[in-house]
Amino acid sequence: MTAELVRGQNHPLPRTRLEIRVSAGTPIVAGATLGDEHGTVRGTEWVAHPGTPTLPGLEVSRQAAADHRLAVDLEALPQGVHRVSVLLALPPGAGPSRFAAVAAPFVAVTGLDGTEVATYTITGLDAESAVVALELYRRAGVWKVRAIGQGYAGGLADMLVDQGLPQARELAAVVLDAVALGASRSVAAPPPRTADEGRVRTGGASGARGSDEVPAGAAPSSEAPQQPLTDSGPVDYAHPRRKNTAPPPPPPTAPPAAPGEPAPPVAGDATGWSMEERLYNQVWGMFEDLARTTAAYRSAVDFADSRMEQELDRALADPRSRIGSTGDLARQEAATRREQLVDRAREAFDRDVAHLTAESEVVEPALPAAYARWDNPVWHAYRVPMEIPMALRVGDLRLPERPELRIPMLVRLPLERGLWIDSGRSGSEAAAFMDAEQVRRLAGETAVALAARLLAVYPAHEFAVHVVDPAGTAAGALAPLTR
Repeated sequence: MTAELVRGQNHPLPRTRLEIRVSAGTPIVAGATLGDEHGTVRGTEWVAHPGTPTLPGLEVSRQAAADHRLAVDLEALPQGVHRVSVLLALPPGAGPSRFAAVAAPFVAVTGLDGTEVATYTITGLDAESAVVALELYRRAGVWKVRAIGQGYAGGLADMLVDQGLPQARELAAVVLDAVALGASRSVAAPPPRTADEGRVRTGGASGARGSDEVPAGAAPSSEAPQQPLTDSGPVDYAHPRRKNTAPPPPPPTAPPAAPGEPAPPVAGDATGWSMEERLYNQVWGMFEDLARTTAAYRSAVDFADSRMEQELDRALADPRSRIGSTGDLARQEAATRREQLVDRAREAFDRDVAHLTAESEVVEPALPAAYARWDNPVWHAYRVPMEIPMALRVGDLRLPERPELRIPMLVRLPLERGLWIDSGRSGSEAAAFMDAEQVRRLAGETAVALAARLLAVYPAHEFAVHVVDPAGTAAGALAPLTR
């Protein structure tokens, strides 16, 4: 069964040798970038484009065309690759200069026999001339495809800059020059390959592997949720720069899964120099997956509601059809189609949340004290830390749709910004039934709890607490600290 994705939705890939088919109705440039665990493209050698169409495990078209086939062999990708991003761009020239002027590009991920695994129609583009169509990414040892649809009005150069490529603008010029020197014409899609002749060609010998050396100061993932801007700029959650360039030890591998079942989750399966960093990256990945699958589900429900209203408006535009069996039938059919769309989105949402719940149950007991809840047994063996940890848990992230799923809310240490605790109206149902004094008291208790956690995870004499309470209203909350 083919999965019809909406923006932000993901779907597991049942195989590692795939084709990505692109149809745009007008000549476009197709390429792909390889990203590490942070989503960063380490260099131009990790970009496949018309000037360099083949990389180990990846092959793209050599010219601009209305239809493309990209070949991917996930097992043959260079070591250290965790993401494959498919890029589309309009070539400069006599053709359209923005995607709003062309038909919505259609992307399909298929097996070598032509069987569709997932499809995505990129809608909502306007002045953009380049777009990240979709990405193949690895989480918990399982490869998935995610619909992205992120457009860039600045074109190919801005898109490569956003992926962390240092030579982004120079490479964009090279790509466009290669397109201009090539045939630059639309070509018809080749006939489907048979199972015998369908092969993924790679750019080197089957044993060729790229270096997995991680450069110092690797940039954070370009897909990370955007942080709010303040007068002093956005918060940088990149890992601290490291002097050593030795590759991190490999993460633990999941035990073999039953046929047709996803691999069971393993604590610390993300990349990092230590188990602490692996767990931090894994928790951050869980948060990203939860944010995307929730956004995709809510977007799908909104789309289903909007579509039902439009269908009803068209069906009942004639006053004669508003009453009687005709109007009832139109309402019933619109409601049925709406429920089908919502059920399909709910099925994908439930599947992703079930996987995250299983991962959370494995990860939570393995967390170090700085990441763990107060009721975690790790606190029973508490010792005064000798080093500052990478991050601190300040709470849990939960969804109204799935309150039982908890993902640790981690902030990096040392704190670059203060933690603001608002004692005003929070908008929660619980706060609606409290008076102002109760809310202020809870805010003070929250501040004390966070201060206690900071004191507990810092080495002795490395952290001090200064309290300013001019009105003396927080004396009760501060008692645990002042005693």
